[in-house]
Amino acid sequence: KISIHIPRIFYHNLSTFITLYESDAYLLRNALTDIIGEIIKKVLTIKEGEDEDFDNKENKIKAKTRLLDKLVKRITDKHAFARAHVFKVFIDLCTANVVPKEYLSVLFRSACERIKDVSANVRKKAIELLNILVGMYYGIFVENKERGFLTKDELEREKKYTQSEISQIETKIKNIKEDMKKYNDDSEEMDELTNDLQVLTGKWNSLDSTKRHIEEYISLLTQLEKVFVVST
Repeated sequence: KISIHIPRIFYHNLSTFITLYESDAYLLRNALTDIIGEIIKKVLTIKEGEDEDFDNKENKIKAKTRLLDKLVKRITDKHAFARAHVFKVFIDLCTANVVPKEYLSVLFRSACERIKDVSANVRKKAIELLNILVGMYYGIFVENKERGFLTKDELEREKKYTQSEISQIETKIKNIKEDMKKYNDDSEEMDELTNDLQVLTGKWNSLDSTKRHIEEYISLLTQLEKVFVVST
């Protein structure tokens, strides 16, 4: 529990402690899992209002992802108590809201896989994590709180419509780029085409982000369906 009070010191000496995962004693492996959890929460999470330069921020994001990857690998630890303990730490990290949004899908898949674990305690912790993740996804995806989650059919229609709009914009962008070859760089026509290209590119980026959001939404519902099949 010392890592709760001095996580930064443990972080700077992590290469010394990381070998504990090779120990046969699951309690030592659990201790390292706790240490990594505290480092992620208190050292590598950039708090709102903190002044971080770009390079330091990027380094923290990469380091956090590497440590999250290490924890995910421990979900398949040979000892059930160690597997359950990793879920306990992930539950704590999600509750503290320090897991990046883009990493939630990794946790969701990993928890779904452990629904069939031979250990009842591991299954219980996996379900507990899934419950928290569904709540987090609810806040991310659900716009109409009274209606709740959309159906996969509704999402597939939205995805098809969005892809159609993307294709139309891509055609317009292609045509503009062809037209730009006809004019000099300093001509009024070139300025107008450049502005049009910037507007269309912005719309394309927005639609592409919407499409990826829908695909992640569909993936969530697909995983939920598998969980329900396993649990029934």
